Amino acid sequence: MSTAVLVGATVLPAASFTTAEVGRGATISVVDDSNAIHNLAVASSATIGQTSRLVTVTNDLGTDVSVEIALRADSTDKGDLVVDGTSVGDSYTFSLATGTSREIDIDVVSDSTLDGEQIYFGVNATGTGLTVTAPDRNVSLTT
Repeated sequence: MSTAVLVGATVLPAASFTTAEVGRGATISVVDDSNAIHNLAVASSATIGQTSRLVTVTNDLGTDVSVEIALRADSTDKGDLVVDGTSVGDSYTFSLATGTSREIDIDVVSDSTLDGEQIYFGVNATGTGLTVTAPDRNVSLTT
């Protein structure tokens, strides 16, 4: 289940989450991750023992944001996040200008018993008067 909390928004275009808490008078639509203002192109799978794309984040929020991607506690032993070829551990925070994208990879440990399991992660974005949260995204592990 996906959940997001929006703070300080009165009218927003489509956003990527299942539920939201917004003030009176707010208007918002709920759509798939790839069509949202907090646009997440989540990979369908990652290969065990290799570095694979995990997610591409595109900022369609209309303001520059700080983005944090973090592996969920039950996934930290399955791999490390990789940015521009460098391992960054279990979480990574970066600035993302309006209309730009950033790819985050995952270096999956070499353990064939993980075949068919999932790696879980969350993506949070904050900007002036705005917080968007997309927890519990997942990618299947394959050999």
